Amino acid sequence: MDNSIRTNGIEHIGMLVQDTEALAAWYCSLFGASEVSRSKEDMPIIFLSFGRGALIELVPTSENVAEEVRGHIHISLSVNDIAAATEVLSRKGAALERPVFEAYDGSKVAFFRDPEGNLVQLVERITGSSIHAEVFEKGR
Repeated sequence: MDNSIRTNGIEHIGMLVQDTEALAAWYCSLFGASEVSRSKEDMPIIFLSFGRGALIELVPTSENVAEEVRGHIHISLSVNDIAAATEVLSRKGAALERPVFEAYDGSKVAFFRDPEGNLVQLVERITGSSIHAEVFEKGR
């Protein structure tokens, strides 16, 4: 008997942020994300879509979020050309945490932080890698 819970993949990644409106605007402007849903509070919970795969949920929190909590979870955004993507980041003032590097499967990876210090990963997957197959070839 299989006791595991079957999933349909990652639905969203939640991030605690101080200004959901400003951060949503930043992700929409820089990455072309689109707003999928928002709550009705003054500082709303906002869900963003990047076209396929998981959503990002921006959850408002107070200014007193412990530094050890903020920034330790990362979101990963798939790109087709990491060199072009990191060039845009550089032009817009976002510094890479370290130079682009090759992951264990040959994919190219870069990390940077958004304006509130959340860790964001860009990844250019190798066609045929197991992750590429899971995300792009299974009909998502």
